[in-house]
Amino acid sequence: MTYDADILCLQEADRLDELLPAVSSRYTHIYAAGRNKAHGCMMLLRKDLLEEVSHRVVYYDEEDVRQGSLEGMDDATAQLWRRGMSRVTKNIGLIAAIKRKNDPGAGYIFATTHLFWHPAYVYERFRQVGLLLRSIAHFKKELELEDWPCIIAGDLNLTPDDVTYSTMVGESVTASQEKMFSASRVVHVSVDPTIDYVPTTQLHQEVQDDEEGGGGGEQNDPDRVITNSRPCREEDGLMTLEELRALHEYVVKPMSRMRA
Repeated sequence: MTYDADILCLQEADRLDELLPAVSSRYTHIYAAGRNKAHGCMMLLRKDLLEEVSHRVVYYDEEDVRQGSLEGMDDATAQLWRRGMSRVTKNIGLIAAIKRKNDPGAGYIFATTHLFWHPAYVYERFRQVGLLLRSIAHFKKELELEDWPCIIAGDLNLTPDDVTYSTMVGESVTASQEKMFSASRVVHVSVDPTIDYVPTTQLHQEVQDDEEGGGGGEQNDPDRVITNSRPCREEDGLMTLEELRALHEYVVKPMSRMRA
């Protein structure tokens, strides 16, 4: 960490009325947030060194992972099938092309993102990273900046044994990772409102009852397990492990071994 960074990539940035005046003398900024979300992703660029060429916001909830539709689908169902989404998360990715002021032909592609936080939603984080990588590839191609190096930063909410991380760095997928991925291929009530909803307060009470009775514990913790969801069906469009791994092939594998 340095107090004189050329560029900073931030997540969960809020209170912009306090943050921006504190940095505006030295940095310009690029900011975006999910729909109706109180905090977002931000890049701060040294005014004397760097300049924005263009940027793009990737709204993961609104991105399709496939095209077309299944036979007999109505428009609403077909849209969900193309999205292949397990849960509405309001998470985003922010991509920017940044050039050097002293050498306008040289620059970088930066991407910063905040992935969905819930530990059990392995599928949705895998989907979000795939969409980010695809968007970066399209962004570079459209701007004809495919030779510019790309740096990805973010609050990924990943552990080193997560299938998403393994895929990003080119590692093989283990049997336990496949099992966790399969268990997370569900559809949440935020996607399918017909699912019976159990209020969070009731879930926490059930957990407390289990703990006081000597059972349950973490296995029933709503912050650890998936609730208010159902198993996915074909018409939901959730991708298989192989399909998502293919989605990750849009860009060169990240070289960093930093644990996120």
